[in-house]
Amino acid sequence: MLGTTLKMQPTVIAAIVACALAGCRVAGSGVDAITVVNTDREAVGMTRADAEHFRTGMQAYLSSLYAITIALSKTDRAGVATNARASGMSAVKDVTVTKALMMPPQFVLLAADTHERFDALAAAADAGATRSDLLTQLSDIVANCTACHAAYRLEPR
Repeated sequence: MLGTTLKMQPTVIAAIVACALAGCRVAGSGVDAITVVNTDREAVGMTRADAEHFRTGMQAYLSSLYAITIALSKTDRAGVATNARASGMSAVKDVTVTKALMMPPQFVLLAADTHERFDALAAAADAGATRSDLLTQLSDIVANCTACHAAYRLEPR
C-alpha cells in the first residue's frame, strides 16, 4: 500500500494513473482537448492547505510565463530556460502518490504534461531553438493552462 509520505516523481505518478485508468486520456492536449464550459468546471476537492499550495504554485507558473515572455522579447534563451525550468517537473516533486490518486485523472495528466512542456521549453532554449519555435512551445503551455482552468476548479474541503 502506498503511504501518504511516499514521494515520487510526477512523471511516475502520471504513469501510474495512466496505467490504472488506461484509455481515459483524451486525444490531443490543451484547449483542443477539453471542451468544458466554465460554468460546469469539475471540482477538484482538496484540503484548504493543499488548495492554497496549488494556488501558490499556479501563481509561480504565471510568474514564469511572464518572465519567459520578457526573455523571449530580448531573445534571451538563458532567461527562457531558467524561468521555464522553474515551473518544470521539479516544481511538483512534493506531490504524493496518494494525493495524485485523489484528483481527477485528467487533471493529473494535464498538470504533468504542462510541467513536462516547461522542461521541454527549457531544453529547447538551452539547445538554441529559434524564437519562433520557443514561442510555439510557450503557446502550447498556455493552451494547457487555459484548458485546465476551463475544465477544473479547486474546491477546498
